[in-house]
Amino acid sequence: MASLTNVSVSTAGAAAAPVPAPAAAAPVIAAAPVAPPAGNGVTLVDNRNAIIVDSRGRSIKIKKLSAFDRMRLFKAVGAEDSENRLFMSYANAAAAVTELEGLPVAFPMNQIQLSALVQRLDEDGLEAVVKGLVALNPEREDVATAAQNL
Repeated sequence: MASLTNVSVSTAGAAAAPVPAPAAAAPVIAAAPVAPPAGNGVTLVDNRNAIIVDSRGRSIKIKKLSAFDRMRLFKAVGAEDSENRLFMSYANAAAAVTELEGLPVAFPMNQIQLSALVQRLDEDGLEAVVKGLVALNPEREDVATAAQNL
């Protein structure tokens, strides 16, 4: 019998060391179910979020703006431009975007950020976002009216 510090190893007639049982596979946690498309290529994630694909094939995640989000948007836009309905329809659509092609999009905090986001979305992205907002807000006539203005 050979000895190494406090561990003993026997080379003659030793019984096989017990083999530990394989660890059980970790349970698979399913992702939250995603609702089927609501028409117009809009996939409703829940009652506040949706995913849409624009005509360029870009995946865009949007959210329904809260009262606080709208207040922040008015501050970013400024008093004069917040009275311009067409301007605000573009601003509301852009501010609803939370993710573009898998990359997070920060809420615009000033007109420069808002302009840059509108430029990234362009007509194709804005049109898709508005379709998603109409699907998220079917009861709001002002959203549907804004969609007609784009």
